[in-house]
Amino acid sequence: LGDEGAVAIAKAIRFNMSMSCVSLCKNGVGDEGALAFAAIFKRLVETDELAEARTTATAAVDVRNKWVGEFNKKMKKLKLTTELDPVTPPPAATDGPDGPESVGNSVLELVNLSANSIGPAAGLELAKAIGAARAASETSMHGLALQMNDITEDADVDAIDEELSQHQGFVLEL
Repeated sequence: LGDEGAVAIAKAIRFNMSMSCVSLCKNGVGDEGALAFAAIFKRLVETDELAEARTTATAAVDVRNKWVGEFNKKMKKLKLTTELDPVTPPPAATDGPDGPESVGNSVLELVNLSANSIGPAAGLELAKAIGAARAASETSMHGLALQMNDITEDADVDAIDEELSQHQGFVLEL
């Protein structure tokens, strides 16, 4: 898969509200791929393309959530405890210094990039992007796996851990 494939996947899931978990373990992902995943969590100046993607994603979430509501009603009527959770639509654009800004996939919960060739700088950049999005309540992310990458120095591991350990319930595997 490599960086080229990881970049393509990261771009594809930016506004894919059905994608909650991504595992690219042992796929030759390097720094470029990790940075593409970091971009998912960063705010961008809204373009027509991004606005259209968010509108499409919001419509799909609305359809899914309507179905979830109907499913849950049927389960209650049948006195079954199975219940599905609704999906949160992508956050609306907000005013930024250069115009409207938005963040991408708000439902992504877990990214596994273990056993690749991601270095410490890209790993730290990814951790910072996730940490900032969590601090602003713009993501559901609660797990990042970066084991068996090129992040081996204690200082690098500590820096990444420091970015994410302040977020309650976050699981970091290095």
